[in-house]
Order: sequence, then structure tokens, then C-alpha cells
Amino acid sequence: MQPYDLTTGMQLPRFTNAALTMNTDPLHPGKVVVFFDSATSLDADSFYVGRRPALGVDPDALVLWQKAPGIGLLPVPFDALFLSDRIVLTPTGGYAPTLPTGQYTVRVGSIGQSLAGLSVAPAPVFHTFFVSSDPIEPYVRATDPGDGAAGVAGDATIIVRFTEGIDASTLDAVSIHVEHLGALAVTTLPAATGYPQMQTDADGATLPSNGHVVHWRARDPLPTSGAIRVTVGNGAALGGTDLLDLNGNAMSLPYAFTFRAGP
Repeated sequence: MQPYDLTTGMQLPRFTNAALTMNTDPLHPGKVVVFFDSATSLDADSFYVGRRPALGVDPDALVLWQKAPGIGLLPVPFDALFLSDRIVLTPTGGYAPTLPTGQYTVRVGSIGQSLAGLSVAPAPVFHTFFVSSDPIEPYVRATDPGDGAAGVAGDATIIVRFTEGIDASTLDAVSIHVEHLGALAVTTLPAATGYPQMQTDADGATLPSNGHVVHWRARDPLPTSGAIRVTVGNGAALGGTDLLDLNGNAMSLPYAFTFRAGP
């Protein structure tokens, strides 16, 4: 699930700000749904060429592609239903009644807006999903604190962002393992009750199908002497659970980063 940025050629996910939170849900049979924040009221006309529905959806506002091996990204024709906080895309032509097996990418630009005049930023936003087959394992995209950070608050939430949605049932004390690298010993730091958990559960607002972000909090204040090491995806090696994406692909290599707490 690696989104394509056609401008840079990079395969990196792009996330929106709080104005419009976008995500797709390929589990709707034969449809692709682009979700926005639940408080959003979409300005449907802003997604059409010249704000005229008769001219069709503006590809600079919204487009759906299929990746054709050896060719590139081919536009997928669709009918669009604009609701208050989501857009339902029904593929047409040879892509109906269900999407053929393959890899698809949705692109949302800054032309489409809410009735309040808010648009996706930074834009464009890309989201890639697979139908029937997902050969790509999840990777850690970014962390907060970052690797090598210092002066982290003792009650800080450790945030791990992935390249795709994570199966919440595979989150546990070993799939995200946090240790204190003390002067004399390495000790495991216990997590607070209920952690690690998906951002969905932590903030009560993020869409469940987004699934890219995991939160971890310590049971006790983070030690201020020595470094703290976080290892992501090493569950099996520690006798626990592998960290899986929503299609059952495991991280083949763990990802580790360190930081220091205190002033």
C-alpha cells in the first residue's frame, strides 16, 4: 500500500491535516469510498470541471488509477456520488461490477473543497490499495520522537506511523517493544493499560480504516538517565506476535529507534 506521487516519482504516503482527513476503504464491494472528517460538509460542485457537473469530475480534484505493469497508471472510469463527508466512486466500463485484481491509487487534489472553503493540505494526497492481492509488507514511515531526539517529556506518547494500515490485533508488548538502556542493564518498560493502540482508539476520531498510526505510552514516567530504545515489528523474535498489515503481511525486518527523555 504505497501511494504514488507522480510529481516526484516517490512511493511515499502523504497525510492530510485536520481540515480534511481523507482515506479510502476498498472493502466496499465494487466501490471505492473516499472519507473525509465527519464534521466536513463537502462542496460537491467544486470537484467538477468549472464547477459544472455536466462536464464531469475534474481529474485535478479526484482521480482513480489502476497500475498496469509495464505501462503505468491507467485512469479508471467511475460515477461519483458526493455525500456530506465522503465520496462514493462506482467504477464503470470494464471495471464493473467489481474491480479486477490489481493495484489501484486514488488521488485527491486541492481543487475539491468543503462548504467552509477548506481543501486537503498538503495536496495532492495519494492512497494505494490492492484488490485480491497485497504483496507489500508494512514499513515504518516516521516516528515521534524521532531517532536521536533528546529532551522528550516523561509522559510523552510515542507515535509510530506506517506506510499502510496495521492489524490492531497484532499490537502487543513485543510487537512494539520499548526498553531503557541503563548504565548497568537493559530493562523493558511496561506500557500503560490499553497500550499500544491504534490512533483511532486513542483520539476517538480517526477513521478505523486509516490504521496507519500507532500510539504507545509508558506505565511510569520515562527514565531520564540513558537512552530509550523502541523496536517495532520484532514480535516473533521475542516469542510474541508478528506485526501485520490489514492483509496479513508481516514486517520482515524490525525497525528500531532511540531517544532520550528529560531536560
